[in-house]
Amino acid sequence: MNILLMMPPVPKKTSWAASEKMPPLGIGYLISFLIQDGHRVYFIDNELSEPLDYSVLIDKRIDFVGLYLNTMFFSEGNGLLWEIERLREKGKWKGKILVGGPHPTVRPEDIPDFVDHIVCGE
Repeated sequence: MNILLMMPPVPKKTSWAASEKMPPLGIGYLISFLIQDGHRVYFIDNELSEPLDYSVLIDKRIDFVGLYLNTMFFSEGNGLLWEIERLREKGKWKGKILVGGPHPTVRPEDIPDFVDHIVCGE
């Protein structure tokens, strides 16, 4: 399977300090496990790269998109989720959407209903 894992961008305005960038070690472990299991894995950190070009979902034939969400990134991550869902609604992409991280673990009710899987716990 082709899997895209993503980190949303850090919000431009937040109540918390957002200048410190921590490497996403949990996603790194997950990527390693998925590769060892034979999957092709792509990773996009939307803070460190150009804004997501949604055509990558089609060009790379992505089967699953996994998005890491913590509370500070929730608004930006939610925006990414809705953009991906619009591609599905238009029939341009037929993959599955997964979210994980601290926010969905504590408040799964905040996650849009169109998300296929919520991973709780880390």
